Amino acid sequence: MREAGRGRSGAERDVGFGLAFTLVVAVPTLVVAEDWHGRPMIDQGGFGWLVPAVFVAVAFAIGGAIAGRRWRRLGSATGAGLVVGTLGGLILIAADGARRMLMNPTLPMGVVDYWLEGAAVSVVLAVVGAVVADRLGARAAARRGARSGSPAIAHPGVPAGAGARAPAREG
Repeated sequence: MREAGRGRSGAERDVGFGLAFTLVVAVPTLVVAEDWHGRPMIDQGGFGWLVPAVFVAVAFAIGGAIAGRRWRRLGSATGAGLVVGTLGGLILIAADGARRMLMNPTLPMGVVDYWLEGAAVSVVLAVVGAVVADRLGARAAARRGARSGSPAIAHPGVPAGAGARAPAREG
């Protein structure tokens, strides 16, 4: 249990930063996409709607990477990505639901299908971002440990010497 008056760890704060980054990028992007020339981009035909979709997807992956970069275990990094993807997806769905209810009280089933697909994809992208950031951090820590000559592993779950160059052969 945490002592009274002590702040959160850097890794715990990173989950909030990852979620904030995701929403700061995704919300304005989706607002513009929903009101592009007076109606949603996806309803205008063509593939222009893919641009904001890619921005939002990248935002979830980077948000997950921010959240998962400092955790000591892969499971913790995965959990951090899961939090970012789940909360980010739920916030965006709730905002879109409120917007749609104000505009039109009926909700087409196709929209609910898109919401469910979007929620699943947002969680997957955030978790993948967190895991990639965790593994990259583990390799970098192992290289730092190998260069310093320290026998200790700087990041759990990475074999000793992973990412380090093999010593030159004599003879």
